[in-house]
Amino acid sequence: MKFRINREILIREEEGKLIAFNPDRGEPFILEGTAADIWRLLDEPRDLDELLGKLLESYEEDNKARGDVKKFLDSLVGEGLLDVL
Repeated sequence: MKFRINREILIREEEGKLIAFNPDRGEPFILEGTAADIWRLLDEPRDLDELLGKLLESYEEDNKARGDVKKFLDSLVGEGLLDVL
């Protein structure tokens, strides 16, 4: 399963944070730090393993990383910010 940014999402960068806005929900979703890095890596559809590989190039390996990233991706899907292909 691959994840991709929902094409309806409006995004802007402000003071080092990404602000994602889903017009269907009407509320902003603020991404910073690792969350913003994950979002930027989703500039093209990626599965969890691809995303983790890219992420771990920049960060120290963490045994919890897979579970943490999966939970985060699931929350973005739940907010309508990502599509699952």
